[in-house]
Formats: sequence, structure tokens, C-alpha cells
Amino acid sequence: MDDGNEEYEDIPSEEQPDLKEKGKKERRLVPDDTAELLYARWKGLLGSLVAPYLQYQQSTFGKEWIRGSPELSALSACECESLPCVLVANGLFPTSPLSPRMAVSVELLDLFLAVSERSSDAVTALAVALNRSYRSRGFVARNSKGDIFRQPFRRGLGYALRWYDCLRVEIERRKEAAIAAKFNRTQQQIVTAGSIVAATNPAPALEPELVEAARELYARCPACFGLKVWGRSIAEGGDVHVAVDGNFNHRHLRSAGNSPKFYDPTYVLSKEKLDAAGARIEQARKREKPKEAVVPDTAVDSCEESHESGTGSTVKTSMEKFDSGGLAALVCRHDIPLYIANIDTPGEQQKYAVAMLDRVLELLPPQATVVVLYDVGCVLDRSIANYEIYPDTVSTRLLFATSVMHAYVHVWSCQLHYNPRMKRGLGLTDGENVERLWSALRRLIGVCRNSAAHRRIWLIDRQVGAIAQERRGELGVWLRRKLTKGVADQRAEALAALKDCGVDEAVLREQWALQKKEELSLRAREPAKLKKDLSHLMNLQDTLDTAERSVANCASLLKSGALSKAYTPHLGSLREQLAIAQGDAQKMYIALNVNDEFPSLAGAELEFVRKIFLLRELKQAVQKRATSAFWEFDKLDRAAGGKDMALGTKMHQHVRHAMSKKTSALESAVKRYNTECKHLASLKQPSCRIPIPEPLPTSLADLKTSTTLMENVWVDPIDQETHRWVRDVNVRDGIRAMHKIDRCSEELHRLGREADNMLRWYKRELAAVVEAIQDPESTYPNLCMRDGGDEATLVQEKKRGTVDTAGADRRDLSQFDEEELDGEETDLMESTPEEICLNDLAEEHAAEDAVLQPESRAASPATPNRRPRTGIEVLPPPNVVPQIPIPNDSWTLSTVVRANLAIDTGLPHAYALPDLPASRKRSTLPRDVPHPISGQVHATLEHSDLERLASATAWLNDECVNALAAHLLQLHLQSVTAQIHSTRFMLFSSFAFESSPAVLRRNTKHLQYWTRDIWIVPINRRIEQHWVVAVILPAKRQLYLFDSFADFRSWEADIPRLIQLVRHLADHAKLEGHPVPLDWHVDGPWSAESVVPNCLQFNSHDCGVWVLAAIASFLRGYHTPRMSEEDITVFRSYLYRHALHLAVRT
Repeated sequence: MDDGNEEYEDIPSEEQPDLKEKGKKERRLVPDDTAELLYARWKGLLGSLVAPYLQYQQSTFGKEWIRGSPELSALSACECESLPCVLVANGLFPTSPLSPRMAVSVELLDLFLAVSERSSDAVTALAVALNRSYRSRGFVARNSKGDIFRQPFRRGLGYALRWYDCLRVEIERRKEAAIAAKFNRTQQQIVTAGSIVAATNPAPALEPELVEAARELYARCPACFGLKVWGRSIAEGGDVHVAVDGNFNHRHLRSAGNSPKFYDPTYVLSKEKLDAAGARIEQARKREKPKEAVVPDTAVDSCEESHESGTGSTVKTSMEKFDSGGLAALVCRHDIPLYIANIDTPGEQQKYAVAMLDRVLELLPPQATVVVLYDVGCVLDRSIANYEIYPDTVSTRLLFATSVMHAYVHVWSCQLHYNPRMKRGLGLTDGENVERLWSALRRLIGVCRNSAAHRRIWLIDRQVGAIAQERRGELGVWLRRKLTKGVADQRAEALAALKDCGVDEAVLREQWALQKKEELSLRAREPAKLKKDLSHLMNLQDTLDTAERSVANCASLLKSGALSKAYTPHLGSLREQLAIAQGDAQKMYIALNVNDEFPSLAGAELEFVRKIFLLRELKQAVQKRATSAFWEFDKLDRAAGGKDMALGTKMHQHVRHAMSKKTSALESAVKRYNTECKHLASLKQPSCRIPIPEPLPTSLADLKTSTTLMENVWVDPIDQETHRWVRDVNVRDGIRAMHKIDRCSEELHRLGREADNMLRWYKRELAAVVEAIQDPESTYPNLCMRDGGDEATLVQEKKRGTVDTAGADRRDLSQFDEEELDGEETDLMESTPEEICLNDLAEEHAAEDAVLQPESRAASPATPNRRPRTGIEVLPPPNVVPQIPIPNDSWTLSTVVRANLAIDTGLPHAYALPDLPASRKRSTLPRDVPHPISGQVHATLEHSDLERLASATAWLNDECVNALAAHLLQLHLQSVTAQIHSTRFMLFSSFAFESSPAVLRRNTKHLQYWTRDIWIVPINRRIEQHWVVAVILPAKRQLYLFDSFADFRSWEADIPRLIQLVRHLADHAKLEGHPVPLDWHVDGPWSAESVVPNCLQFNSHDCGVWVLAAIASFLRGYHTPRMSEEDITVFRSYLYRHALHLAVRT
């Protein structure tokens, strides 16, 4: 059965219809009763397909795929189990809900849907490809009359794909409900606040109010909505940044018709919500409220006129041909889509942005503050200020700005207030997030335009969901990229520009405040009536100038005799009339009250006033032409570079040729403007203090970087000392650099808070997943098979990159405890990545002996390309014995860290060197480090090893760890207070752990290890590229294990080798006749336990330094050190200075 809609014709058919075939049946625009009945049957069937589908998934998960037998297989169905259920249980999805004659492999459907997420929906293409493949193998589909089917698979395959995806959606939503129930277990009292209404008709408040973001938002972007403390002031950038924009390419043809509704969208808002927002706006516009404008209305009017989306009355789509004009989207600053609105009006009305913003505000705590970036944010902000679209309790929590790309289309006075690069608190948020979403959705434009209306919504919503899930998984990559390429690079560039300008920062801030005050004043933009009257007066003056030239020409002809002297009286009459007209023009100029509107022009000649206002008009024209050219060339270059929709060679040349004509017009306008500037300079009187506009560069590249392009022409006098920003290029460059430095600093703090949010969400999400799996009443364990089995493992792997990246450049994320992360968010990123280096953390003695190298972003050859672990493990229930035995039960590993560990809080300052001699010259000669017990060379530090130790991101090699460990032991043996227990330690080389018995015997024969009862063995896991250390108590058959990642499971491969190492050393000592203690029962059962309760390391390069810190704590009589990431960096600097003062080989 079919719904009557040919909605899968996404490519033309390759076969021509039979000429005798009857005319094609007219396409239905609305579904009939037959289609409604068919879809109702499919909906009723989905619930019964969940169990057999999960059964099939569980039976095939993790198993090798076996090629199907060419023989026919019979499947039987009965009344208790329908044929569709039997098919699904065997991995086949039916093409009809009642009596299917064909079924499709679920593996094929999964593959096609996965490909569709990366390309586009192409059901007809797949159907034609299958038909062609079967035909090439001799399988031709025929009907009961023996006629060949042209497209035997298209309709059935379309149904199977659609309803199979709906089955997957049903399972995904059940999984989400199971996790959400556990996620919100401690927040059961939280309810969603009521919808936002006007203050004159407030809805009753629901108690208790939200104290955190609803899970709907929390799960979509934990970095944005994972805050525990809401209400950050608007001046500080608010709590959340979102971007809004519309796109009129995603239109839908009326002729495509519709199908019965079969899918409830997750991201697309309903038409009812959009219409309610529109009605509220229309009602609010009937009554205007008093307001005080920050930006003059004339400036906002100019922005509104220059944008097609500025007014909803602008017709962008013919609604006679299309029933949907496009899409509007609201996206967070991490490019994750939050909501989509279907545009059903000819223009981009404000109701779409307001409706999506309503939905966000409904799901946030009542004190949450939101920053909205919109290409016409100034217009929407004025509407909210003028009319009671939102109550004051909501409007005061909203801040509007323009997107960065669209900011340059706005007039300068508007940019001063709405440009995000000039607005405090916005960091590096650019507001172009929706543009990146449109780029990802562009592949659906052609397909959705001809699809049924409900199918179009399904395709868009599922594609948006796939994009949101992918980008949420890449939050860690986003943070790292923003931190390095965003903050680090831009801040370094801005610091260099600030240094080059040579102006003090306090002066720059004073000049910026003065510039905003002057250019945002109402007198900075002339009144509209004055502008119109001046235009008429200028036209009249042009006519008088022409008449004056004519009279002068006549006088010249009379003087030369070319005209009869009889015309002399007439010439005198013309001169009198011209003088009267010029006097009247001067009176008209006086009547304009220019002196009242602009006192600075009092006494100025009409020609000077005319020219200065003409220059204002010319510059505005140049600004509009320039911004249009910049926009077009940028879009063309992005397409050529692969960042936007690609163009063919012919189309690219055609567009380039058309744009070159606009460039010529722009150059002509600039040349005319420069000519008028010179003319105005010649008219300026010596006593006039009004600045003459500077000429603009004629080159398009130079014009784009010009600092004076967007500034208005001044009609007020200035003081060269107080208004330095008008004339001094260095001041203007310094102000721009100051803004960039401020934004980078704000971005750094926001990235720190977002890292906290991601870590908190990861912990709660993982705990919810584990609890859902362990709940005997939950169906989640069966549901999670849909995504590959152990969801806890998947979540941990998926979010590991996020947590790792968030913590990689943090300065104090030493605890993952809920108490640490549930408090008020702290700005942990208090300096830039370049500043987080050993130079700054080595404190007052860092420069005493050497200058440490700054942190480098490029990985050194020895730096491992690995990701640090999160340190969060799923612990067994309390009633389970926390031991992991190996098969022969020769040892046990405790997974619970004892509570009475001796914690060393004296590091790193216990190894500071305040009494070092004066700095000496570095030497490139190697440094031999002897073993404190044998006196023989234990390790050698080359100059390259010292450089490795000096770098903040280099991974320590064996020479560094062995040499410094021996040096630490030597320091403790020399200490009188520590000598008592230090003599019990034996330090082995890291090579001992991986040496053969013969090599081990040769390298340890000079060590009196049989006299020591505490052995320290550093371990270099070369495959994992990770350092750990073990402490062995041979007499007690006990192992203490230190791993800065707190990953106890990774020790399962090392413990047997450590026991074997003790066995080999004991045998060697007995063979040499050394007095081995009688209580060394090596062959008995061993116990091992970790001494690291929580993850300590959050990067990939400090594991060696942590091992040395642990060795230092062992020697000091403690189990483990307590240090932050900042402390470990300081400890590294102390180790480096110790290494510099080791004896140089002579």
C-alpha cells in the first residue's frame, strides 16, 4: 500500500515510461484515509518490534558475520508471534506492517542510515542500484502478469528505512528515559517553570523552581548547561551564549504534498509554539513602553534597512509556490544545535527567534542569564526594549549582540555597542555557529524541497540530532582548538600589537571610553529632517553655481566682443537676480538651525557645511559597498578553499567577473571620496578645529584592514590631546589590541568553567548509566545493546577526549569529587597557555640558576601521543569483595584504597634550594649520576636530557627518571633526620624491570639489595608510554603501586613480573652466598594495593615527574604525595635546578 505521494523521487528515473502507459495519476497534496490507516498500523506495530529487535542485536553483537546460505530458509509465524516480529528477530525488517512480501536486512538499513548522516538521503538511488545489481545477476522482478517492474524496491525500501529509523528512535528514547530517571534521582523536586508570558498577564509560578538546567539542555551541551551556580551578571558575559539565524534555502514546495504524521521531532519546534510567540509579539506591539536608547534609533533604522532579515515584511520566498520558506536555528557557542524552527512566513519574522529563546528560558533556572548573537541583534534588542515582549524579570537577563561576520554590515555606532569583539564578557564567541550548521545541512536542501512535509521534518530533525551527537562528542577537541588556535595565537598577536603601538593601556581605555561616549551621542547622527533639508539646499546650491558660471561666461563673451553690447543691461539684471537668489539661499541655510543642531558649525561657510555632509553620505555609501564586497569575496574564497559549497570552474569565473564590476564601482566611490576630502581640506579655515576625514586606500585588501573605514565623518571640533583616537593611528591600533587581549582573557575563564561543567556532567552521566545497568527493574541493560553493549564503557571512551582536553591545560583540577565540582565555578585558567610555564611557577629562585624553556605546543619526539585517563572508575557495590585474583591465586589486587594512607603535603617545597650558589654557566657536557649505595654510575644525563627536563611538555626518558631518582636517594642519605629510614630503601633502575635474568644478575651484583627491606622499582610502560612506580616489601610479600592516572586495572600485567623480579633477585643472592633473610617466602601469596585514591594527572607528559614525586614521598616516609598540577610543575622546576648542579663529567 502507498500513501499516494511519490516522495522518494530524489533522482530521475533512468528508464522511459511506456508510450501506451496511461497518464500519471495526479499527486495528492494531503493524505487520504488509506494512507492514514497504513501509518496507524505501522505505529501500532513498532512497540512489538522492540523486543525481537533487541534479541537479534544481542545474539549478533560482537560476533563474526557469516555469509548467508544461497538456499531458501523458511520462517513460520503464528497468532502469538506475527510475521513482522519473526522477521525482525531474524535480522530482516518488513516493508509492510501486516503481510509483507519483502523484507530488508537490518545491516543494510543501518549502513544506509549511517551513510545518510554523512551524505544525504537517497532512497531512490539505493533502490535503483539494488535493482541494477540484481538484474546483472539474472534476477528480474516481474508482476503477476509477467511484466517487468521498473522500480520494484523503491517504495518498499522507503517504508523499511523510515519505520526502521522510527524503531531506533523508540529504543533511543527509552534508553534516554532510563538514564534520565537515574540522572535526576537527586533532583526529583525539580520541575519545569511555566512558559514565559507578558508581565501584564503572568502565569502562576510553579514551585519549586529549577535550580539547574533541565536534562533536555544539559544532555545536548554539558559544557554550556552544566553550571551549578547560575546568575552570572550580563556585564561578565552571562551564563550561556547562543546564536540565532535563519536560512531560506531550506524551502518546501507546496506541490510536494504531505503524508500522515509519523514522527515527533526532538529539535524542531511545533507550529503552535511559533504562532503563540508571534501572537504575543503582535499583542505587545500595541503598547509601547518608555525606554532610554543606548544606540540612536537612526543607527538601528539604518541597520534594519540594510538587512533583509531586519524586518519581517521583507519577502524572501513566494508563499504561493512554497508552504515553508526556510528554517531558523538556535545553536550554542559550541556549534551544537539546540532548536529548529520551520519558517512559514515570507520573511524572517522575530517570532522564530523569540519562540526558540522562550524554549531555552523555560528549561533554565529563573536567575540564568543568556547572551543572544543575531545578525540583526540590534533590531531585536530595540523591539524588546520598546515593547513588553518579555517581562522585565526576563529582559534584564538577556543580552543581545551581532555575529562577528555580520557586524561589519552595521553602522559604526551600532558596532560600538553590539559588536561582540567590542563587548565586555563575550570572549571569543563569534555567533557564526548557525552558519556552520547550515553548512552541514546543505546536502538536504534538494531532497527536502520535494519530500512530503512530515518526511522533510523527519529528515531535518534526524540529521540535526546526528550533528548534535557528533559535536557533543567533540567538545574536548573544540576546547583544545579554542585554547590553542583561538586564545593563544590571538593573544600573542594582540600583545605584539599592543607593544608596537607604544601607548599605555590606561590611556587606551580612557580613549575608548571617550570614543564610545562621543560616537554614541545623538548628535553624532544628524536628524533626518535636517539631512533632508540640507540635501534640498545642496541641490539648490548646485543650480546657483551653474547659473553663476553661465553669467560669468556671458560676461566673458561681452568683454571679448562675441556678444553685442546690447546685452549688457540684461547681464546686470541677471547678476542682481543671482545675488538675490544667493542671499535667499543663505537665509534658508540660517533657517535650518544648523548652529543649534551642530554648534561647532556656527559661522561656517555654506560650501564647507555642504561638503562635510556630502562626505558623510559618500562615506556611508563606501561602507555599504565595501562590506558587500568583503562579504561576497569571503564567501567565494571559502567555496574555493573547500569551507563552503563548491563552485564549478565556469561558475566561479562568472561570479568573479560579476564581482569585479562591483569592485570597480567601489574603487570609483573611494576615489570620489578622497577627492572630496582634499576639496574639504582646501575650504577649511585656520580657526576650524573640525578634523578633516582621512583619505581611504583604494586597494581592496588595504581597505579591508583600514582602521578608519567604519568611522563616521566628524562635524564637531576635537582637542588633539583628549581625542587622540581620531588622529593617532597608534591609539586606534592599541584600542583594537586591548579589546582582543580582554576577549582572550574572558575566553580563557569561560573555557575553565566549561571544563568544570563537562567533568561534572561526565561524572553524573556515568554514574546514571552504571546505576541503570545495575537496577534489576530497569530495562536499560537490554536497551544498551542497541549501541554496542556496555554503555558505561562507551560513555567513558566517548567522553575521554572531552575530559582529557578539558583538563589538559587546567591548572588545578586535582579532584573529581562532587563536592569540589558542585560549588561555585572557579576561573581556574587564570593565565594564558604561554604563561603557564615553568618560568612563572618556579617562584623566586627560578632565575637563580637558569631560565627554563617556555611551554611549546609542538610535541617533542619523545612526547607520547596518548590521552590521559580520567581516573573515574566504576566501583563494585559495597557488598562485593574488591579483589581481582589471577587464575593461580598467587596474588590479589585490592581495588579500594585504604583510608589511613600517610599523605605527604610537604612537596614540592621540600626540595627548594634557597642556599644555592650564584648562577653558573650551563655546560653541554654529560653529568654522570652514581648510585648512592654502590658508587657506580647509575645513569648519565646528556644535554638533551636536561632540555627535556626543562621543557614543560616533554616526556621524561629512562635517563632522566633513573638519574633524578638516584639523586633524591642520595639527598636523603645525606640528611641526618631522614637517614634512619632512608637506609632501608633500595632503588633499582627502570631497566631492571624488563631485563633478562642474566642481565639482571650482572647489573645488580654490586647492590646490597638483600640488606634492604623496601625496594623501589620505577616502570616504563613503553607501549602505553606511561611511567609508574612500585614499592616492594619482600619480607611481607606486599606491593604498593603508584599510578598518577589511578588506573588499578593496568597493574594486572605488571604484578606477576614484579613477583618474578623478586624471585630472580632472591635466587641470585642465594647463589652468591649472601645472607638472605629467612622470612623471604617469595613463593607464598602476594597482596597488592594502590596508593592513589584519585586521578592526579590530567595531561600526557607529567607522568615521569609524578613518579619522581612519589619516590620522594616514599623516601620521606609517606605513601603518596598530595600535589596539584601547579605543584607538579614547580617540582619539575626544582628537579631541573638540581640536575643543573650535578657534577659535570671531566
